[in-house]
Amino acid sequence: FAVGAYDEGKLIGFGGVLVSVLPHYNKLVATIETIFLKEEYRKGRTGVKMVQELENLASQAGAQGVYFTTGVGDRLSKLPPLIGYHPTNEVFFKALNP
Repeated sequence: FAVGAYDEGKLIGFGGVLVSVLPHYNKLVATIETIFLKEEYRKGRTGVKMVQELENLASQAGAQGVYFTTGVGDRLSKLPPLIGYHPTNEVFFKALNP
C-alpha cells in the first residue's frame, strides 16, 4: 500500500507499507519500507500522520503488527521510538554485484 502527502495539490511526501505472512511466526505483519518527506515539511506532524495512515492500512489488511525500517543513523531512525516502536531485529546487507 502507498500513501502520499500533499500541500495544495503538490506531492510533498510518500510512504509505502508491505503486508505479508511472516513465515517464522505464521502471522500477517506489515513493514513500513519507505517514507519520504520534503525537508521543509519535516518539522511538525506530517511525517507522523503518514506513518499513522500506513499503520491504518496495515491494520485494515489484517496485519497483527508493523515493522518500521530506517537507515542506520538516519534522521528518520529517531522517529519510531517516539511513536511506540521498539527494536526487534538487526538487518544486514551485502552487495552481490558491486
